[in-house]
Amino acid sequence: MGTRRAFLKATGTASVAAFAGCTSITGGGDEGPIKIGFNAPLTGFASADGQSAEQGAKLARDLINDDGGVDGREIRLLVEDDAAASDQAVPVARDFINNEKVHFGVSGSYSTPTRAISGLYNKNDIPFIAGYATHPDITKGDYTFRIGIWAPIHGKVAAKIADEEMDVETAAVFKMNNDFGMTISNQFEQSAKERGIDVVYTTKYGVGESNFRSALNSVKGRNPDLLHATGYYHEASNIAKQKAEVGVESQLMGEEGYDSPKFFELGGKAVNGTIITTNLNRGSDNEGTTTFIEEYRDRWDMKADMVAANSYDAVRLAAKAAEEAGSTDPDDIAETINGLSEWTGAATGPIHEFIGPGEAVRDIPVQQVKNMEWTEYAVVTDEDIIRPDV
Repeated sequence: MGTRRAFLKATGTASVAAFAGCTSITGGGDEGPIKIGFNAPLTGFASADGQSAEQGAKLARDLINDDGGVDGREIRLLVEDDAAASDQAVPVARDFINNEKVHFGVSGSYSTPTRAISGLYNKNDIPFIAGYATHPDITKGDYTFRIGIWAPIHGKVAAKIADEEMDVETAAVFKMNNDFGMTISNQFEQSAKERGIDVVYTTKYGVGESNFRSALNSVKGRNPDLLHATGYYHEASNIAKQKAEVGVESQLMGEEGYDSPKFFELGGKAVNGTIITTNLNRGSDNEGTTTFIEEYRDRWDMKADMVAANSYDAVRLAAKAAEEAGSTDPDDIAETINGLSEWTGAATGPIHEFIGPGEAVRDIPVQQVKNMEWTEYAVVTDEDIIRPDV
């Protein structure tokens, strides 16, 4: 352990003061462990993402605690399953708030359950950090924050890449019919049309859909340059496989829901060439990113995905804010996060600031599958695109 801790101190991975970029502040009257209530879909259709989220959060907890915690206070992570469902997420959040008396809530789950509980935390003056849930309404409160990408930005970035990097003239759009899918798809469709891209076909489908052949045959008849399809790894892998079976030659583009080892496992070689907007850039030389990828692989013996990285960063942000504020007082935490500037220690890449309040401003990576690996395709830095419209 001594050698490991020396390495972590040298790289700034675990030391809260190091990734805060400031001298440690003590005091504030707080004592005992810092309790973080963490909800994730550990069962159900999203269980693979739930596992990644839990592993990312636990890695952050352990690295911080191995280095002495936050001003000597242990991070205690309380993990409960929400099955990606609002009716399970709400009682979990209530238990964390009323019985466990947590200092922070962190969501390692999807937009619909996260949206359902963010207001509960806010009403109880408990800082709440969404790891990768994208819906704009999640951060409406004074004490609610998001590490991940604001949903409409996915759509704007995808349209920019389609227009400026791929010279797309025509596109088809598959819209997954939930908060996540519809928000991204509608923004992509709007932004694509504004850029002069002709959207020749659109369809909606339900979460969990596995047969896309009819819609793909309709796409094949129109032969668009691009197929933009929102979805999670289950839907995305079926779209990729069936696209090849049907003979659709359009470039497949998606978003961070594809960013899972399950996409490769379920989709096989058909996923090669797929392009996505996400916020884990495997081509980055940012120290926070490279160290996370290495630590995650060493700890869990598997490759990291976006879900793990965002959950890792969400726990680290809670610790970072408590360290800089010198307390877990919610107003101090909110002021600290909203005053954050150029946090380079994030696994998901540098966060320039939080605005709104609550929304992270960050460069947006675009990844492509080559030889069954995510590789860097582009990074979007345009201020008018990467800044949430809050």
